[in-house]
Amino acid sequence: MSPIKSTGSRRSAGPRGGAGAVEIHPAPPTARQSRSHRVRALGTTVFVERYAGVSYARFAMQGAITVEIEVAGAIRDHSIFPAERVASTTVTGSVLRVELASPASVVIRINELEELFLLPDPMDDDAPAPGSPDALDVTDELEANLRSQVTRIQSHPWIKDVPVHGLVYEVESGRLREVA
Repeated sequence: MSPIKSTGSRRSAGPRGGAGAVEIHPAPPTARQSRSHRVRALGTTVFVERYAGVSYARFAMQGAITVEIEVAGAIRDHSIFPAERVASTTVTGSVLRVELASPASVVIRINELEELFLLPDPMDDDAPAPGSPDALDVTDELEANLRSQVTRIQSHPWIKDVPVHGLVYEVESGRLREVA
């Protein structure tokens, strides 16, 4: 299985006319990709993160959707917990198709592989637009973004004589570093 690159994207059901839609979240910057599972929601690749011996797939959905989980080799057995959250399943070779009627988390076990947690969120159609006053922007330019957010907070009318600082937590060293 080749590496997966995810970008934030939204996809609606295709010509079959279903009412479902998905929004694929970008991969977290330091996440390790699972080597045991590949996941597609409505045909769109979902980043699968491996952490502490478990795989996680996160995305947002609306309406009923099909999620395909592909593994290396034929699927001999599988289990889903809680089973009542899944409308139906089918297996074709190395692909398990799971029909989700609503955004509800499930744990899937295929063959002897590590568990896969499907973690769908409901779509957030009322999310603030990037750059709007109600949205905090998180980008790859951490320090520039942090300075901008501190300036924005300092200029708010409710913040008068309150000191506002921007700190970065350095995971590698465990230290806090003041940026703004």
